[in-house]
Amino acid sequence: MKAQLSWLDDPETFRVNQLPAHSDHSWYRNRTEASAHQRSFFSIIRW
Repeated sequence: MKAQLSWLDDPETFRVNQLPAHSDHSWYRNRTEASAHQRSFFSIIRW
């Protein structure tokens, strides 16, 4: 989908090509885990 300047004038146009809110941060317990890329803090949250 190619962006169009006319979308700015159209109040019906909302969130074109926008991803849903998400987090892609990696959390580690300490620097040792971070350097080894091993996460003990890992869970999948589904809404």
